[in-house]
Amino acid sequence: MLALTACEGSIGQVPAIGADLPVKVDQAQAAFDLRVKQRFPVGSDASAMVSALKVQGFDGPASWEPDSAQPSPEEHVRSMDFRSGSVFSTLWSVRWREKGGKITEIWGVYGIIAP
Repeated sequence: MLALTACEGSIGQVPAIGADLPVKVDQAQAAFDLRVKQRFPVGSDASAMVSALKVQGFDGPASWEPDSAQPSPEEHVRSMDFRSGSVFSTLWSVRWREKGGKITEIWGVYGIIAP
């Protein structure tokens, strides 16, 4: 069985919320998602989260267009990303829905992006 592991770029930057994750990508994904949910629980202020993530170097937020799978146009998915590396880059992404400035759903995405 092939196990992918995290590949840091020569820069080696890692956001604080993504530090010290397990080596295996599938385990790191689950751990990162849990950290994001614990640090920014549902009901938290979205603008405070955005500020905290910007301090760690995350880009965004970006808004995704609403689609039929989402509950309402007001609750479109937003995301902030942090990438490190060059040929193989590591991605840490925080994605959420918000309504009235409060987080209604949140999850973390971690992975390796190959060309």
